[in-house]
Amino acid sequence: MQLKPSFNDYKILFIDLDGTLLNDKSCISDENIKYLKKFREKNIFIVICTGRPLNNVIDKCETIIFEKNEKNIFIVASNGAEIFDYSQNKILNESVIPLNLVAKIWKYCEAKQLFIFAFFNHKKNFFLINTFEKFFQDTAKHVLYHCEEFLCIPKVVSSNDFKSNHYLLNKIHIINYLNNHQKIINDLYLLSNNNVDISLSSDAVLEITNKGINKGYGVKFICDKLNIPLEHTISIGDNGNDISMFQVTGLSATLKSAADIAKNNAKIIIDKTNNESIIKHLYQLFEE
Repeated sequence: MQLKPSFNDYKILFIDLDGTLLNDKSCISDENIKYLKKFREKNIFIVICTGRPLNNVIDKCETIIFEKNEKNIFIVASNGAEIFDYSQNKILNESVIPLNLVAKIWKYCEAKQLFIFAFFNHKKNFFLINTFEKFFQDTAKHVLYHCEEFLCIPKVVSSNDFKSNHYLLNKIHIINYLNNHQKIINDLYLLSNNNVDISLSSDAVLEITNKGINKGYGVKFICDKLNIPLEHTISIGDNGNDISMFQVTGLSATLKSAADIAKNNAKIIIDKTNNESIIKHLYQLFEE
């Protein structure tokens, strides 16, 4: 009989948002909040670790703060490209993709007729896209969701615009509905001289950050700051951009509604979906 893990062995919990902590209505359920509080009562820190840009995560963080003036509240956003100390209201670390590399990736997508978009960091109200035509066709569902959820206005730019405009981009998204992700990934590694990190956040979305910047990097950054050994960490996520987090945490978990790539890399698969209070079921895996 396999022993249950003990709360005493873990000091910090890293949680993905979309498809994990958030239900299909993009909300954190009351039951999830209840059990996050229980984790906190066990002296386990709670850290949101997401692909979302920082500006669109802070309101979610406010939902899971359980003590007034609580310290050591951190957010890992943009797949590790933005690390934020909520309690001190300051960015601890930020990774910006060089403009010449952004221009190369943008030009590649123009040539391949791939839809590309990127949130302009520190500007909550708009993000950059490469074409309105694609925006209103095959990618409309995904990107319009982001418009409604993040209250953003799309701004069309071409690869040439990066020569004269100083856009600060932490992460780039490429939407591709064809089953040729690996070809695109190989091309991007080649044109960037292997200076990017690339992960899948859904069946159709490739996410690009600077080399070495991913959720796993964010986990290690926070653990270094708090002096917590990686073996005393827990992570839970549902997709390809969570793999780097699974690889460095002591205990990794996913859910039955997760992508196969997450199931193949997590140590535990919880037999529930993101609509079934996943934090409650994660909590119940531990020995009181």
